[in-house]
Amino acid sequence: MRQGCAKKLENLTAAVAMHIANYNFVWRLREKGTSGKRLPTPAMQVGLVDRLWTFEDLFEAVMEQERERVSMTRYKRLAEKLKSR
Repeated sequence: MRQGCAKKLENLTAAVAMHIANYNFVWRLREKGTSGKRLPTPAMQVGLVDRLWTFEDLFEAVMEQERERVSMTRYKRLAEKLKSR
């Protein structure tokens, strides 16, 4: 597989994941019927979060997780390098 294709697939995967997370953490559903009353987000309904998130909150949470993942990957590489000496 060419490198360019893999990058596009990774971008598509990230976009779909953000869309699903946006639906669960940011998007407020409306009550069925004509009242149009807004319900809590699905994540609030199951108790994952206790407040309404903005898209910026969601994006920052995702970026923080990515920074931690990159940091752990670097740490593991360094630890393996030191072990091999």
